[in-house]
Amino acid sequence: MSACSNKKKITHNHRPTSHSSNINNIPSMPIFISSMTEKDTLTKGLDLLLQFKKTACFGFCPTFEFNLYSNGVACYQGLQHVTHEGNFYGLISESQWNEIKTKASNIKFSSMSNYYPTNEQEIIADLPLTITGINYTGEFKQVTDSHSAPAELKKFEEYLSNIVEKFIKEKIEKK
Repeated sequence: MSACSNKKKITHNHRPTSHSSNINNIPSMPIFISSMTEKDTLTKGLDLLLQFKKTACFGFCPTFEFNLYSNGVACYQGLQHVTHEGNFYGLISESQWNEIKTKASNIKFSSMSNYYPTNEQEIIADLPLTITGINYTGEFKQVTDSHSAPAELKKFEEYLSNIVEKFIKEKIEKK
């Protein structure tokens, strides 16, 4: 079984950009599967639809990555200081993906700054980062939050955290 790491290079542009595309115009997952086999966890060649990641700090910050791919397969990789370490695979429903897109659209995720705080002089090296990325009609928009992000982004991150927690809980209960 392969590890869930995305091989796509994601560049970090710390300047705000605007995108005229609307998240609701994103087509549904191209290949929406209803059951998963080991082969479905091979992510090479699949588009990354959603990335939600928490990075390490100099303390005991939870560190994990949650990715959703264009076949509906989600992969959680618990790295350190999380309740469940290791890789967990499962499916996210198309309706859940549509709800994520709607919430992202409602907060105007595509027009948010790529990095918070927006002033590089305010960056604090020890703080963990929350990195959220969504594929907008073939264009991957990523927002990195260290601190001082808008309340709407913080609420969206909390919403995604709840999805990740529910996903892990379901995987653990099935074991």
